[in-house]
Amino acid sequence: RGYKIADIYREKKVKVIIGGCHASMTPIETSMHADAVAIGEAETLLPKILDDFKLDRLQKIYRVDESERPNLDSLPIPHFNSLKLDSYFNPTIQTMRGCPMKCEFCTVRVHWGAKYRYKPIQKVVEEIEILKKQFGRNTFIMITDDDIAANSIRSKSLFQALIPLNIQWMSQGSIAMAKDDEYLELMVKSGGTRIIMGFESISADNLKEMKKNPANKLADYSLDVKKIQSYGVAIIGAFVFGFDGDDKNCFDA
Repeated sequence: RGYKIADIYREKKVKVIIGGCHASMTPIETSMHADAVAIGEAETLLPKILDDFKLDRLQKIYRVDESERPNLDSLPIPHFNSLKLDSYFNPTIQTMRGCPMKCEFCTVRVHWGAKYRYKPIQKVVEEIEILKKQFGRNTFIMITDDDIAANSIRSKSLFQALIPLNIQWMSQGSIAMAKDDEYLELMVKSGGTRIIMGFESISADNLKEMKKNPANKLADYSLDVKKIQSYGVAIIGAFVFGFDGDDKNCFDA
């Protein structure tokens, strides 16, 4: 649909710039529908693209260099009051970016970079307080971090800071959290009620082929899931299908 909209504008001689995760993973395909494609984070790329647009010298591809990744300490708090919040099921915030893992199906390393970068916890608290005020009702927040369990020490400090805010939240996190009771206790106390968890496959061969995080141990899946659920946390399982080790029986399995 995005490509169709882009094509309509280009037919009207309007310049089109496309960025985001899909464009970052498929820049050649995307470039067929855009005057410029941004690979990576907009905070770094958009000023360059707009300068080139003003000078009528748009390049076809713009790519973030690893050394140019934005520092999350210095990013301003988003203008949440510009959103029509009633149109959103729940507000979202992001407290970290990047991932050093090499899961071959994933966009995160390409789009957000290969290192974890963290937003200061006090800034996260300020954002949530603004969201609570703007939303004007019981606040359920989606924390869009790709793995909130990636750095358990930092996450525990974050959870401690969230406890007084009296919110509920969900996020994405690895099954490694099942091994840390203190982590699970603090997560629940801070309002964590649901976790999207990337199991990816129940085939050992598939997990090896996709270079999945070594925390994913098939033999422990059942016990680890029950452990997390015992704290009252709902798990939303994420799976990837279509690897060489899959056949039509994988869905039932």
